[in-house]
Amino acid sequence: MSVRGKGKGRKTPKKMTDAGIEESDREETEEEMGESHAKLMLEGLARLTREIQDFQTTMRSELTTFKTEIKQDITSLHQDMEQKFRENSGELKEQKANLAAAQERIAELEEWNTDANVSLQRVLAQTRNMQER
Repeated sequence: MSVRGKGKGRKTPKKMTDAGIEESDREETEEEMGESHAKLMLEGLARLTREIQDFQTTMRSELTTFKTEIKQDITSLHQDMEQKFRENSGELKEQKANLAAAQERIAELEEWNTDANVSLQRVLAQTRNMQER
């Protein structure tokens, strides 16, 4: 048995196996496979990192657009509400004026009705007096 050292700097004695492959070559192949696997993992992580960064950039852009659209919608809604409020205020003032005019006409009609009733009662009383004579 030979003592084998780990690392690239050491040379290990070569020993032939039954399959005809030298053990040091097998170790080098395993080491190369390990390095290849590590390289693939790093590439995969780098690709995943880029995809996450792209996703973040896209989301920031979309959220900024969404925020702008929401602000515009809220501003538009506020303006529409203000317009409706002004329209309703104008209609309410007009209705108040119409109601005041109607109440005034009703008061005038009630006064005229009272005056007419008093006059009719006088005429009726005079007519009775004349009929009694």
